[in-house]
Amino acid sequence: MRHSFCSALGGLALLFAGACAENPTGPASLTGEGPSLSRRGGGSALSAALTASGFDEARLEYDWSFENKVFAIWAGDMEHMIREASTSRTTVRPGETKWLEYRFTATRDQGTTSLAAGVRGAICVSNAGGSATQGLAITQTVQAIGAGQSWQNLLNRDLDISAKPVLAAGESYCYPYEIAFAPAADAQYRAVARVVVSNGASVEVAPALFTKGSRTLVVRDSTAVVEEGLLAGCHNIFPSVICTFGNALTPVEVHGTTSFDIVVDQHNFHVCGETLAYVNRGTLTEGGPRGAGETAQVHAGTASVDIDTGSCAPKPASPGCTLTQGYWKNHAWPEHPLFPPSTLETWEEDNGWADLEWYFPGTHTEWKEMLSISPKGDAYYILAHQYIAAILNQQNGAYVPAQVRSTLVFAYDYFSMTPAQRATVSRAKLIAAAALLDAYNNGRLGVPHCG
Repeated sequence: MRHSFCSALGGLALLFAGACAENPTGPASLTGEGPSLSRRGGGSALSAALTASGFDEARLEYDWSFENKVFAIWAGDMEHMIREASTSRTTVRPGETKWLEYRFTATRDQGTTSLAAGVRGAICVSNAGGSATQGLAITQTVQAIGAGQSWQNLLNRDLDISAKPVLAAGESYCYPYEIAFAPAADAQYRAVARVVVSNGASVEVAPALFTKGSRTLVVRDSTAVVEEGLLAGCHNIFPSVICTFGNALTPVEVHGTTSFDIVVDQHNFHVCGETLAYVNRGTLTEGGPRGAGETAQVHAGTASVDIDTGSCAPKPASPGCTLTQGYWKNHAWPEHPLFPPSTLETWEEDNGWADLEWYFPGTHTEWKEMLSISPKGDAYYILAHQYIAAILNQQNGAYVPAQVRSTLVFAYDYFSMTPAQRATVSRAKLIAAAALLDAYNNGRLGVPHCG
């Protein structure tokens, strides 16, 4: 990634440039700057101060690419695993397990070298007035000693204030800057600035002196962090298909081109007649270091497998029975098939994994907590409550008619969407789906209600 630098590597040790060490919260955080000047007028009363630090850098910057793919799907048993031909689709019938092997590859290039020099720092502005700023603008100037020992303008520029274009009454903010130019080794320079608002008096910011500084080596993005994204995919298909892992799911810091595999076990105990997309959205985040106001470059890679749960047997003579979402809100959930006597609600804590919350698809809300949220007419929550109850009835051994299965798949697809995608689905469709699942949960679609 090509971007401005705000750290330096002297020799083999990483050294942070003075301008980067500033904490952009207000002028009080700055050291070594000139006195702050302020004038009161209009609706806002401003004060401002700046810092300036010269830099002369030899830069080495790396760029990354990222690949996330399904490497293999394995069938059979642990001692006789057979590799399937497809890596995009598999069938996991009730009572079966398949193993999905994902491969993550982070590739670092040879790096790009360059030279850069100039000045960087921050201009911190405080609004002590009673009104928010209007028309805030900051102009920067770099000056050098000219003939007659007077300061001469070298260059001017308008500071980018898009990160905080308005300062509320009583608010302060530090705007980082970096200006590239070619300073002389034996010359002295200063940075000055002018802060202007349309509803108050302008402020001439006291100058800050700086020199070129010594040459430093700066290394950027030599490392990166890979996050595999597999657990979020498991959240979406739980508990229709239940995941277990042979590897720890943690972010991996990589220091060069690296490839590693993670295997996800997919267990199906009760579900048939449905196809669920298991989607893994992995990311690689470049390691920086980054300057104030910069964001990390993130490379995304998505790999998915459609899990077909096989055809369903005819409706049995004893189809089980169903319970309502109100029942599941207040009673124990079905036993977890892999970790008895834990339930589908309590298995994480019962097995010492209290930090592994199992969230409802696309949210940071746990399944049981979702049932406690009052819908207040919101079709998302109305459908979520009936969907959870129907899924739990299925896990509790109740037969699921074809029209209910198709509605569960519709709901699964809906909850797996991004917020923007969900906004395209009509409320009428969601309410109709919730009504059908409600009928099933209340024993009105061919499977009796329990009790």
